[in-house]
Amino acid sequence: MGLDLVEFAMEVEEVFHFQFPDEDTLGITTPRRLIDYLAQHLPAANDPVCLSQRAFYRLRQALATRLRSPRTAFRPDTPLLPLIPAAIRHEVWNEVRTEIGADDARGWPRLAEPGWFDLFRSARAGTLREAALLLVARFPQVLKGGDAGWTRTQIAEVVHLLICNRVGLRRNQYTEDSRWREDMGID
Repeated sequence: MGLDLVEFAMEVEEVFHFQFPDEDTLGITTPRRLIDYLAQHLPAANDPVCLSQRAFYRLRQALATRLRSPRTAFRPDTPLLPLIPAAIRHEVWNEVRTEIGADDARGWPRLAEPGWFDLFRSARAGTLREAALLLVARFPQVLKGGDAGWTRTQIAEVVHLLICNRVGLRRNQYTEDSRWREDMGID
């Protein structure tokens, strides 16, 4: 697996800008309990936006502006490497990061073809969809707009993406009622 349970909890705290009291962590034994716990303790949303849709639209707009291309040229399955000329790829991708407001370059996905060697080393985005989902998993606060509240659906989307992207499980390999250690193999 990509992370152990302590590292995963730290990742959740970082992404949600929330710190778990030590006494509460023992009862959070499944993704459902984690999602429900966060839904009870984070501020509620007044505007239930779809984070993956917002991430896609922001990426599309930033890329269309930088590359002087029509927005219609960008679809979810658009490969990113052929889209951005190699000579300016690094510069353009950093400008997109800055425009979106993702200040932490450590969490920003690399543009690359997926490869088994880097599976757990760093986030890689081969398509616009992959990049958008990585933004949801790593920068949901940026997409939401700072102090905006959360819906349970948004919390679940981020938690599931963290499990997939940071732990290394696919969505069909667990349920919200799977136990971290016993069913998901996360120590």
